[in-house]
Amino acid sequence: MFDLSDETRKRINRALKDRRVRAACFAAAAVLFAYGLYRAIDRRPDLLDNLQWLPIAGTLMLVPVTLLLMTIRFMVSCRAIGSQITLRSSWKVVILGSAANILPIPGGIMVRVAAMSRGGASLGKSIGINLDLTVCWLGVAALYSAVAAAAVGNSPLGMVFLCIGAGSVGLSMWLLIRRTGRGAMSVTLAGIQTIATLVDIVRVWLCFQALGLTEHLVKVMGLSISSVAGSIVTVIPAGLGVREWVAALLAPVFQLAPEAAYLGSTLNRIAVLAVVLVMTVIVFLIEWRDSKDKSQHAV
Repeated sequence: MFDLSDETRKRINRALKDRRVRAACFAAAAVLFAYGLYRAIDRRPDLLDNLQWLPIAGTLMLVPVTLLLMTIRFMVSCRAIGSQITLRSSWKVVILGSAANILPIPGGIMVRVAAMSRGGASLGKSIGINLDLTVCWLGVAALYSAVAAAAVGNSPLGMVFLCIGAGSVGLSMWLLIRRTGRGAMSVTLAGIQTIATLVDIVRVWLCFQALGLTEHLVKVMGLSISSVAGSIVTVIPAGLGVREWVAALLAPVFQLAPEAAYLGSTLNRIAVLAVVLVMTVIVFLIEWRDSKDKSQHAV
């Protein structure tokens, strides 16, 4: 398995050694999340009375699909900037990067940049392509929100999201092609991101079904922008509470109940966390087995 560079390790250690910053980030995130959860349950306790377990199972099953798409996206992005990496190694990077997001630092991007750099890409290109893909994600999510806004008859907001989405996707494509010189790979990366965002939307929609709400999938598309907001706020572990609050604030615009949006996003978060933790354990077990086999062959 790849090792983090010395500089990356130093940055992580510096961030984690500042106990006051770490404690403040975790405390603020926990309070924000817990307060929102309390308000949602207090105002709509009926939403948790009869949870539907089949949609929850569907949500759990879709998490590996998202991780697979992110694995393919990471491998393609590595090759686009000249970094050599296998599909298996890409999967490990995505899993460990997802697990690293629970830290009050941009852990996911640090893990990805470190892996790209070790594969032969320059640090500038490694950081740059990750930022380009974030802009692409923002654009794709905004376009889905534009569709939702149009569906509920809010044309002005739909035009705003459309402009943000089209502008962001266009900018990201220009940056990707300029950085990599590979138009086909850039389009592929945008396509993968579009599918991955749709899978995320379906997971949240299934969480609405689990709460006993039969909301239309198109309406739930409007909440896709909240996942980007949660990821951008890297000082809060995994954007805890940010995605849920943004979803709740946006919900009335798309004719959704704020409490349902908050609880649905929370269920989705729990599903992702559960699967990522299981897969993280699997990654470490695989590495332990491989290292044990190497040591035995060396004897």
